[in-house]
Amino acid sequence: MPTNGAGATPFAPNATDLRRQRQLAFRIAFAATLTFSLGMILSLPLFYIAAAFAAPFAQAPAPMPVRAGVRMLCSMAGLLILALIFASLLLPYPVAFLSAIAISLALSFRYAVRGGDMLITVAALLGALLVPYLMLKSPGLAASTTFWLMVNFTLGLIASWAAFAVFPPVAPAQPAPAPGPAPDDDLDRRHWRICLVSIPFAIVFFVTGSGAFYTLIFVSLLSSELAASTGSGPAAAQGMLRANILGGVVAFIAYESIVIAPVPVVAILATLTMSLFLARRIAVGDKVSGSALTVALLLLGGSMVFSNDADARLIDRIAQIAIAIGYILMAFVLVDRWLPERTRRGSETESDTPPFARHPV
Repeated sequence: MPTNGAGATPFAPNATDLRRQRQLAFRIAFAATLTFSLGMILSLPLFYIAAAFAAPFAQAPAPMPVRAGVRMLCSMAGLLILALIFASLLLPYPVAFLSAIAISLALSFRYAVRGGDMLITVAALLGALLVPYLMLKSPGLAASTTFWLMVNFTLGLIASWAAFAVFPPVAPAQPAPAPGPAPDDDLDRRHWRICLVSIPFAIVFFVTGSGAFYTLIFVSLLSSELAASTGSGPAAAQGMLRANILGGVVAFIAYESIVIAPVPVVAILATLTMSLFLARRIAVGDKVSGSALTVALLLLGGSMVFSNDADARLIDRIAQIAIAIGYILMAFVLVDRWLPERTRRGSETESDTPPFARHPV
């Protein structure tokens, strides 16, 4: 049987690849556990948001440059503050309020499908969905949440820099092949497809008042993933459904472990074990586990905030996410029937790097 240069079979990774995978897994788990644990110990509001963003940052091939990170944070702060201002001004006018949400979502998706930075897209989606939702509850709550979102974004970025310092990346034994020509997609059609699926869901959410704060955060992340997808909508939604199931199961096991011995050391070890389990799967190329880790961190952190009926709240969140993804999956089936996506020329390529982690170096 032919072997590679290291004497291994063609199907076995060599020592360099194994070390690269190990460093990547440790880096992701370190970044997620560090932010989650510090936020939990210091009782920071929305501390799990920092962990949910630190993990994708740590998956990048290299740490984000400081200048790019500062520019990104300033852009995100500007978008969230702008959303706060418009939401407060339009709050007394329901039709204008809902119209502004729809327009903001459409602009965010347009920016995403045309190759915009995914973190800026997420900030725009949070400004379009989360800020108006909180403004309906309380202007003070909306302002404080905007502040703590920016604090946690910053902590997630700093934690990723620390993770790269402790577990630096290892160059692959064989350089990755150069990507083929970019496909000439019908971006306008893709933009309309995502708008037709996502905007009605958001409007119904606001009109009926059903759902939870956490669901809107997840819908923002899911919508950004769909906007960045170069494949079909149903395929992306199915992947998110599998990620939701995996992340929900892992988060439930971690939470039940913490309930047995509710002390910080156990919570830290449970988070580390959960993160390492999914990070190892990410390191060997399992793309579903990347989204599952985000889901698990958000579910676990959100459940730990509540001391009463936390088990029921955790199951309820998993069910809400499953229903939301189920709706998006069925909606894309209908949209694919009447407005299918098309590629005019070229072949599609898909990067192993998560969208949040792609940045110029």
